[in-house]
Amino acid sequence: MKLPLCLVTLLLLFTGCSSVDSHFDITRDVRGFHHVFVRTASNDSNNVDQLIAQELRRLGYDASSGARTMIPDNAEIVIDYEGQWDWDFRTYMIRLSLTVRSVRTDEKLAGGQIFHPGVTNKSAAELVRLALGPIFGPKGGKN
Repeated sequence: MKLPLCLVTLLLLFTGCSSVDSHFDITRDVRGFHHVFVRTASNDSNNVDQLIAQELRRLGYDASSGARTMIPDNAEIVIDYEGQWDWDFRTYMIRLSLTVRSVRTDEKLAGGQIFHPGVTNKSAAELVRLALGPIFGPKGGKN
């Protein structure tokens, strides 16, 4: 009797550790914008800016990334991000936070955060996809 109870407890613990927690604050629908610039975070040594720009291009946006001084003239919105990384026999991202702002007014238009700690880690590219989908994906949240 004790063995099945221990197995069930372990299974529940591992299931809880593999969940994705997300939160989005979308003040304005940004899917009408076409030119997006991803501002490279000063502490990003994992090329997350390039992953974000690549996913945006996959979703049909004109997207580029770089330092603050490289914002193109045609950019309509800017994405700032922050990644939190952890190490457990390999380095992996556990949190990605995004803020979407208007280039012209610096007004916050949308934001979101994905948190995925646990045993079954997702790649940084997968967390980027999960974070951008509700903000930039097709209406209805499916992409």
